[in-house]
Amino acid sequence: MRKRIREAAEAGDQTAALAAALTEVSRSHRVFVETTFEEGDTVIARQNGRSIAFPQPPHRENHRTIPMGYVESLGGKYQVEGWCEVEPGDVVVDCGAYVGGFARSVVVTAGRVVLIEPAPANFDCCLANMAGFDNAEVVQAGLFNRTGTMALQMSRRDVDHSLLTPDRGATGSSIDVEILRLDDLAKRLKLKRIDFFKLEAEGAEIEAIEGMGSLRPRKIAIDAGPERYGESPMAELITMLEERGYETRPRGHTLNAVLRI
Repeated sequence: MRKRIREAAEAGDQTAALAAALTEVSRSHRVFVETTFEEGDTVIARQNGRSIAFPQPPHRENHRTIPMGYVESLGGKYQVEGWCEVEPGDVVVDCGAYVGGFARSVVVTAGRVVLIEPAPANFDCCLANMAGFDNAEVVQAGLFNRTGTMALQMSRRDVDHSLLTPDRGATGSSIDVEILRLDDLAKRLKLKRIDFFKLEAEGAEIEAIEGMGSLRPRKIAIDAGPERYGESPMAELITMLEERGYETRPRGHTLNAVLRI
């Protein structure tokens, strides 16, 4: 799979070649989900009766997840069945929503879904991908341990923009974005509770947890990969959450936590 996509990326029109390669891969084995693509201002992937918009140009980060079923892959990544999952009526906050893949996986179950995404192109894709879901809203901001504005450090890869330092593809350029504490976000949107908090902050997960203040989401799922200056914040996040009354379970680079009752 990687060889076929790499060869496609080196041939002619990169976007068209990659789309053709991914479509071919998606039809090559029953483990994959058949996917077709449409090019325009964004790249539209069509699979399982859904259309998912991604920013142009396409990046390799998505090459493996899209053929596996993009929405389903993200739903499985962040939830632990029977323990830490979105349940009917839950209020969900999806921080670092990217294009809204995780939100799409839970929006039909949740009572309300709030997507947080600071990067303009990703934010526009979130709006497109959540259109028609009246229980979803998209906020263009990042979560941090204070409320105000901050420079978002831009990467050549739309999945790697960071409020700290991009772990890959740093361009040296930045844009000013709004940042919010989670407790301030809850006040702004009049969220009386948060049942499920999904967090993927490209290294700034510690600051986002600090921004909870006294707020205690019932369930938390965090991408704790090695994106904080090249290191994983997993150990520190476990300590922080357990001190705040959570039971934690790491699974690879994903950390799930449920508030003890």
